[in-house]
Amino acid sequence: MRYVPDTVILIDYLNAIPAAIKWLNEHHDDCVLTPITRAEVLAGSDAQMMDITNRRLDTFAQCDIDHAVAKTAAALRKSLHA
Repeated sequence: MRYVPDTVILIDYLNAIPAAIKWLNEHHDDCVLTPITRAEVLAGSDAQMMDITNRRLDTFAQCDIDHAVAKTAAALRKSLHA
């Protein structure tokens, strides 16, 4: 199974929250980050931590989002929340 972790869990991970660290360590190889999640995390990072934050985020697989992916995501969300 693949996971797209929410920005909040990544922020908790970077802030050394034990539950986030445990979950991401257990599922790291199954996680992918979107450019939007990356941008949200980096926007909240201070200048001193930017390099470290980028290096940590670089350890995760990256997922590109195009129109087809966005349409599929919207359709899945609608079908699961109907």
